[in-house]
Amino acid sequence: MSFSFSSCILLAQQQCRLLHPLTLVQIGEINAFRRDADGSKHAQAMRQQHLIPGIIYGFDEDGKEEVQLVAVQEKELRREVNKRGDCFYNTLFDM
Repeated sequence: MSFSFSSCILLAQQQCRLLHPLTLVQIGEINAFRRDADGSKHAQAMRQQHLIPGIIYGFDEDGKEEVQLVAVQEKELRREVNKRGDCFYNTLFDM
């Protein structure tokens, strides 16, 4: 059995319920808040409070590399993973 490129995209779109017909990326929204403390001790304390620590890497307006320490509610992250299934990994999140 062989698939053409267009049939593979159609199959991916059907499985992931994409927002735009020409893209393989979904756009989602998740609430995150900044955290000040870093390190494994602080991360462990956050996990005990059902928070998932994370790091967002990017660039500021001047083009300098910027790192933001964030935390997400475990319940909210699990809901997004369950809702999107395997497509969760191809999702861009607006935070």
